[in-house]
Amino acid sequence: MSIIIAGIHAFLEGGMLAKPVYMVPVYDLNAILLGIALHRAPAAFALMTVLSTQLHSKNRAIPYLVGFSFAAPVGLIISTQLANEEILSQTGLILLYALVSGNFLHISTTIVFESSPEHRFNARKMAVAVVGALAAVAVEYIL
Repeated sequence: MSIIIAGIHAFLEGGMLAKPVYMVPVYDLNAILLGIALHRAPAAFALMTVLSTQLHSKNRAIPYLVGFSFAAPVGLIISTQLANEEILSQTGLILLYALVSGNFLHISTTIVFESSPEHRFNARKMAVAVVGALAAVAVEYIL
């Protein structure tokens, strides 16, 4: 079940990269791509660890990892095609972006605030999150 959720998550992340012909470039596609790639690498390591343990074999886990690795590019291709053929309107694409951004926020707040058994506030995790956010803002203004 976790592989299905991870695949859907990756598929939707790939949709964030969709840039139909009618959309004015208001964001840096390379920055989003880099962010997703940096996010996918540790997710793939974690997924492979979990699958290897559950399936008791790395060889049996590899096909799932390959499927997971194709989910984001397939999401990009499908969402771009749907947008270019105007099946997915500009409003629909914005809603897709909102859905994926909301997922990012939900997952990140869960990691920061709910990862301990007692759901206690973890100042270290919050500090790392703030430093990461500041680094992202700094990179945006530097580059």
